[in-house]
Amino acid sequence: LITRFREQIGLPPKAVARVLRFERVVSILASDEPSRWVDVAYDGGYYDQAHFNRDFRAIAGVTPRQYAACIAPGGRGVLAA
Repeated sequence: LITRFREQIGLPPKAVARVLRFERVVSILASDEPSRWVDVAYDGGYYDQAHFNRDFRAIAGVTPRQYAACIAPGGRGVLAA
């Protein structure tokens, strides 16, 4: 099943789940509702905040806090940082 999934999608299921969790967290961070970091992690589908921080940094190249600062009003944006 994993082989077939990888053939069809181009990534293993675990990598796809990782990307989807990351996208969910990015949309949470882009919302106007303030949240605690632990709530962002759990709402994004992460087991704990440490896992969230490691995964986010591995994908985005910055910490969640650095990313949030870049997208805040008046921020320069992640790509400009």
